[in-house]
Amino acid sequence: MTTSALLAAVLAAVLVSAVARQAQQAQQQVSDNVQQAQELTEGTLERYHHHDDHHTKPRYAYQYSVHDKHTGDIKDVWEHRDGDVTKGGYTLLEPDGHTRVVEYIVTKKGGFQATVKRLPPHHH
Repeated sequence: MTTSALLAAVLAAVLVSAVARQAQQAQQQVSDNVQQAQELTEGTLERYHHHDDHHTKPRYAYQYSVHDKHTGDIKDVWEHRDGDVTKGGYTLLEPDGHTRVVEYIVTKKGGFQATVKRLPPHHH
């Protein structure tokens, strides 16, 4: 075997060894990443289920009114929610003087149900 062939064989062996070591390190890194992902996922699921056990039902209420006689923008709006039941409504002065009254309820079982009334103008 010539010196150059021997040198090439030694370099090839060193190169193969280095590539094998890098592949082994990469495989270990992937394994570590998979393990970390599993641990994070398990922790997240535990926190999610723990949070879900202490679920609070949604509650809120709001209302507002606009009574601008100069522009004719007159309306009242309200809504409140307690758990799975939301009730609300609004009144609106229409351009022809009628008042539109809408009241609604939203439930998990019944969905959205509204009643709409149109009241005639009242003159003073």
